[in-house]
Amino acid sequence: MIPRIKSFIPLEGFQLQVTFDDGRIVRYDVMDDICTIPSFKDLETVHGLFQNANWTRAAPASIGTVR
Repeated sequence: MIPRIKSFIPLEGFQLQVTFDDGRIVRYDVMDDICTIPSFKDLETVHGLFQNANWTRAAPASIGTVR
């Protein structure tokens, strides 16, 4: 089974503390991605963008679909 993200907390220095549904907690360095993925650059340059990140579970695919 692939663990799913349960929650995360933005930390100083563009770090995320990620908690998975299996109880594992890891710290992820987002700066590596900010430096290599152009669309992530705003996380560094837009004041407060990274610090205000939050986790919203995705809704099931069937919600909002038209038959």
